Amino acid sequence: MQMSQVDWGQSSMSGIADLQSWARKQASPVNLGLIASMVAVALLFWFTRAKNLPELLIGIESHQRPWSFLTYPWAQMPFTDGLSLIFFVFLMMWLFMSGSFVEREMGSVRYAGFWFVSAALIGLVLWAGMNLLNARVALGGAFLPVSAVTMLWCARNQTTTIMLYGFIPLTGKLLAVVDIIIVILLYGNGYPLLGAFACAPLVLAYFYGLDKLPGLSYAGAPKQAVQATRAQARYGEKYYDDVKKREQERDERERLRKLFEGSGNEDDKR
Repeated sequence: MQMSQVDWGQSSMSGIADLQSWARKQASPVNLGLIASMVAVALLFWFTRAKNLPELLIGIESHQRPWSFLTYPWAQMPFTDGLSLIFFVFLMMWLFMSGSFVEREMGSVRYAGFWFVSAALIGLVLWAGMNLLNARVALGGAFLPVSAVTMLWCARNQTTTIMLYGFIPLTGKLLAVVDIIIVILLYGNGYPLLGAFACAPLVLAYFYGLDKLPGLSYAGAPKQAVQATRAQARYGEKYYDDVKKREQERDERERLRKLFEGSGNEDDKR
């Protein structure tokens, strides 16, 4: 029994180490943290029967709950039915793919800043739209912030083709259009103009990814780019040094071979 417990403990530690190693290889700790936190909070709301979830939602009175401008992406209940769970799984899978790409390109600090700034901006725009339209609705979930990340990915991969849901081919540019249409349909249900409000920050995110917002630069991750360039340079120098060394050794062997052959011919003549 003790051996079983020891084996189980060793297996657990090994599994944790493998998971940590895998996470480090992804080079996207912020994105992985966002996904893990959303899954954890969704499970928490499922176990507690959505206790305090309404406090996290964006609504017409969000100015009385200012934290809701940042917390609404976590206000979701995907484990209540099969369809919601499938949608949530696909959303997290897409965030893993697109968000990891964007984080590696931007850098983790800037990616975290983009996530929370875009989430806050989306929340503020929705709140303003609700008050202007007197829309008595409450909205939550990660779809809109993930859509902002999607817009960045689309802007940086306009001609790249992906298979949406595994069978619909879309280029990055076309995916951006499809995402806008989906947002209008989802968030404009009952209040069409509210869907337009929801799209405004996404359009800004797209132009930010294109480096076309005055005063703001996407710019990638300078530090990582410099490190990668230096690493490539070091690799290149080492490679060419090795090649040069091998050529010199080959020339030296050829010189010695000719020298010995010349000596042998002279001995034969004698």
